[in-house]
Amino acid sequence: MKDEVLSQLHDLAKAFNKIDIKPVICGGLGIYLKFYSSKNEIELRATNDIDLMLTETQVKSQADRNAVLKTIKDDLHYVLRAQGQCFMFEKSPYDKLDILAPPIQGLTRENDNRVKLVKSKLHGRLTPEAQFIEEDLETVPLHNILSVNCNNNCEIQVPSAVNLLILKLFAFDDRYAKKDTERAQTHAYDIFVIAELSNRADYLQAKEFILRHAESDIIRRAKSVVLDKFDGIQSSGWLSVPRMSLAANLDVSQRNQKIEHAAKRLLRWFED
Repeated sequence: MKDEVLSQLHDLAKAFNKIDIKPVICGGLGIYLKFYSSKNEIELRATNDIDLMLTETQVKSQADRNAVLKTIKDDLHYVLRAQGQCFMFEKSPYDKLDILAPPIQGLTRENDNRVKLVKSKLHGRLTPEAQFIEEDLETVPLHNILSVNCNNNCEIQVPSAVNLLILKLFAFDDRYAKKDTERAQTHAYDIFVIAELSNRADYLQAKEFILRHAESDIIRRAKSVVLDKFDGIQSSGWLSVPRMSLAANLDVSQRNQKIEHAAKRLLRWFED
């Protein structure tokens, strides 16, 4: 992972911790942080930005919403990017921050691909598939990950493996439908990483989560994407995984074996 992104993460965590919030990190960086201890087994993808998910608990009150926005703009000095749509920030070409948020009843209003939090100037990229993002959040202390000086109380949170997976399944499906091959490949590789590096505890947690929300549209769509696009190594999802990204020392047959292993693991998560 690039030092600039990790330094940015450290500053973000410190600032949010001061207002008693552990920032919820999604996207490629969230996957990196979730599976950091397993990073020697499979190459974890580098990313150039931070995806920050706002949760209902974090923005319940107007004071909370104002504190979050003040932290982003005044304390951390982020400004809107040119095409920012009110939720894409930066403070240098290397420091990019995207704000995401699920629809929250009574707290958000939807407008195209973004949500606006009521009685505030705080916006987020509309992320309906993050409806259950607060379930099974995992706290990650940063002092074991970052090379910068970081006290033991500097913490962030990452979604559970199954929530990370759902975000990526939806993202892949959207990019694949738009024929955005490069981004579809990125999301497909992240799905491979999640399926391959999740441990038994992640699997059992995922099975309980999927059973608990089996009737939700989110789980139904996630299952549909898995069955339509990730049901075998010749399916469109697994064919989108860049084989050369898996490991430089593997031949074609070995890479396919890894894909097949991940495919079987993923199907077990969603089988009835």
